[in-house]
Amino acid sequence: MGKYTENLKERILTRGNKEGYCVICGEWGPLSRDHVPPKGCNNLSDAEIRFLHPPQGIERKPVTSQGGVTYRTLCGACNSGRLGTEYDPALIEFSNAITNRSLVARERRLALPQFVQHYIKPQRIARAIVGHVIAALAVDESKDGLRSDPMTDKMRHYFLNQDAPLPEQIEIYFWLYPERKQIVVKHMGKMVQVEDGSNDIIKGHIIKFLPFGFWLTYDSPSMKAHNIHNLIKQSSLGIDDLDLVSLNIYDVPPLNFPEAPEGNQLMMYNSNYGTQSKPKLKKSRR
Repeated sequence: MGKYTENLKERILTRGNKEGYCVICGEWGPLSRDHVPPKGCNNLSDAEIRFLHPPQGIERKPVTSQGGVTYRTLCGACNSGRLGTEYDPALIEFSNAITNRSLVARERRLALPQFVQHYIKPQRIARAIVGHVIAALAVDESKDGLRSDPMTDKMRHYFLNQDAPLPEQIEIYFWLYPERKQIVVKHMGKMVQVEDGSNDIIKGHIIKFLPFGFWLTYDSPSMKAHNIHNLIKQSSLGIDDLDLVSLNIYDVPPLNFPEAPEGNQLMMYNSNYGTQSKPKLKKSRR
């Protein structure tokens, strides 16, 4: 059990090897640390990381990641060249534009306009989210070689090809998430009951960090939850095309959406692929 526990801790600590397979492009070589989310998105504080639901027999004590949550799973070209230079700036700009207003609205400190409108570059933001989701919780893959599955293969192709449209089987939804706790859940399925009494399975990945939550779904029914937005409304959007989004900062889904099932819903995922993290509290000096 001791070695098993350490292996699981290593997955959370995300240290990995200094050399390995880049989990996006598959190239073998030096690996760099990817901040999830990127450094400009409220991710520089030391963080305490826990399993979202610890496997049975695994201790619940958190582990500390210094300087934010990072995963050594990407090569320099994918991390700095593609994510850091090409895609993250659009996500960081959108995040910074919304963060303070979403927190103020949640705490009701000031009376703000109900709706915030902002122009974004959806294709760049989508590729940033895709890249960070692939990089997260993938230390084993960086050691052993790429693991192939239909959704991840399409995500890699989309990320690496700037002119490619988002694959038709994939949708990326986002919503306001005014909370400093970060959530990553990969390879999950959520069973929801529809109007005719039958059940649908929504498959994909979840990543949440202040001020947004993102749900990447694969070959699943369209999302019809309240105040949830489709990131890419038109597949024909070019890499630098703009879209105007309108966000109701006072109408926010529950903070545990969508990883916490409600009513007759059922959430299914491997506990090794679900983590939560929050800024580590500094000890007071006497």
